[in-house]
Amino acid sequence: MAEKKKEDRFYVEVKNAVDARRNILETSKDILSALEMYERFREARQHKIEAMGELKKIFGEIYRLMSRLNSSLPKVKINKKTEKKLKAEEIKKEKTEEEPIKITELDKLERELSEVESKIASLS
Repeated sequence: MAEKKKEDRFYVEVKNAVDARRNILETSKDILSALEMYERFREARQHKIEAMGELKKIFGEIYRLMSRLNSSLPKVKINKKTEKKLKAEEIKKEKTEEEPIKITELDKLERELSEVESKIASLS
């Protein structure tokens, strides 16, 4: 039996054994860095899942509070005409709140220059 096991074994010469060992070690290093990145990814994903769960709880609480607030406020009936008027008033307020366009000296001079040029063109 012992002789059979020895016969099954054979050895192969590896040329450039140092280079082969270096390549194997570099590959192992690359694999370890990839595993490290994967672990960071898994941690980030787990953190994201936890944050989403917490956000879902917060939104649920906000929804409950809003429904409580809406139920405690008095009910007011608004006609469609009144609603349209309110929207129109808001639009008017927004338009009036916009700053008027300021005419600078440069704009005034350019306008006068274009008027003079048009007069000269009409004379020619």
